[in-house]
Amino acid sequence: MPATRTKAQRGWNPCNGGIPLPVPWMALYCVLHIWYASAVRRFLSILLAGICGIAPLGVNAQADFMQQAKNVSWQQNDATVQRTPPETCSATTPAPVMPGPNISAYAAGRENAFAAAYAATHCHDYVGALPLYRKALSDYPDDPRALILTAEAAAKANQTEEAITLFQRALARESNFTWSTRIALMRAYMSLNRWEDFESERADTRRAALNGDRTLSQKDGYPIDTLRTDTTFVRVIEFAKLHGVSHTRDRFLLYGEKDACTGYIPYIDLESNDIDQESFAKRYPDKAAAGMQSYSLESYLTPNAHGTLKIYPDGEPDYQVLRADVLDALAGHVPVLHPAGQPCIADAGRANP
Repeated sequence: MPATRTKAQRGWNPCNGGIPLPVPWMALYCVLHIWYASAVRRFLSILLAGICGIAPLGVNAQADFMQQAKNVSWQQNDATVQRTPPETCSATTPAPVMPGPNISAYAAGRENAFAAAYAATHCHDYVGALPLYRKALSDYPDDPRALILTAEAAAKANQTEEAITLFQRALARESNFTWSTRIALMRAYMSLNRWEDFESERADTRRAALNGDRTLSQKDGYPIDTLRTDTTFVRVIEFAKLHGVSHTRDRFLLYGEKDACTGYIPYIDLESNDIDQESFAKRYPDKAAAGMQSYSLESYLTPNAHGTLKIYPDGEPDYQVLRADVLDALAGHVPVLHPAGQPCIADAGRANP
């Protein structure tokens, strides 16, 4: 057992039991000490990266591709992303990426090939950037990251058919981290009203989730769509495996109606409740034998309010139908749960399931 050191041996740092200080001063010192140590480590890390020419892209190139592809996808669909006005933006080509311990020569060459395209995208000149992406892709025609970057650029430049082809090529070459590519592909189909293709990709996405794709969670679901109305913002989560006691297939989370006091987010679920399956089996014995079920659209606008909006007695509806039904339900039926400026009531409610 090591000997116990004295305060003098431990040094003058009050955070490790050195010179005693009044509690407020000691707390302030410890906060500043931790901040200073963190800032120094970050400065040294950036300095070392600049000297060695190492781009912090991560050790695992495949995981790095997945994360960057996710970032691109969310930025495309998230209205909160801050954008630099084109007239004030300078498309500066980034410094060359050098091979090193954290990036291979191949990955560095690919990033450098896309440098000019990245610069144009930074200023949101997607039409001007697309030819640059195409040129870089010609040098890396089978690279999943190169394909998905060019597909994203094509989608933002309103070249949706080209984007679809590139997303499909990326999926054919990348089978482990497919969430962002699949969602982008489904959204492209929706934008062109190609609903049969959407349903086909939706079914493929479910199969990928059930077969263990690590970016498609069976437990927590995965986003497939984003809806916006005049009054609310909705994110749609799909569950490849029916979720919870009510067997939820799709959940429409009404983020625009979140209760600021309790944190409760109202939602609308497409459910396949056990209670309805007996009558479905009697009505459609063949469908029931094949594993199909009846569904209903249920609203949970407050922790204690539950209502049935619609019943689908013939089985799971196509997403086009479901989406239209939810938008119709939102057109005047969703109340503002807690208007801004009103004091919170001392009732924690319950968390979302």
